[in-house]
Amino acid sequence: MTTGFSKDQVCVGSNNPMINVTSFEQPLIEEIANLDGFVGDFFNEGLKATEQGVFFHSDSFFFFISKSKPTKIDFILGDLDNLTKVKSRKVGLKNLYNVKEMLLEFCDKNVAPDFRENFLNTVERYYKQATNDLEKMEF
Repeated sequence: MTTGFSKDQVCVGSNNPMINVTSFEQPLIEEIANLDGFVGDFFNEGLKATEQGVFFHSDSFFFFISKSKPTKIDFILGDLDNLTKVKSRKVGLKNLYNVKEMLLEFCDKNVAPDFRENFLNTVERYYKQATNDLEKMEF
């Protein structure tokens, strides 16, 4: 178990709406190194969970945010107390919806206004791709 904090990074969770990067005396995020990789990986975790029949809630996510610029960011699924095992396309749609909503909330609390449009467009593009990929999955 770790708090996710180090000399070079802070950790913000999705389960506390009052905490964001500025809570740790860091500026809002103006750029993310490999934004496509980060967002794509996030949606891929939603698809992987769906393949295994796992439904997760949006409070499962934690973000590791570097203090450098451009910001390096990663995430983990850490709050696993409410995981549910069910196999259906409906669970997949809920997982992808939770991923999208978590990224939108993350953007709202942590991303600088000048970078938001780019971030949101990237999230929308990967959400559409993930829902298309979900349609191809067999249950």
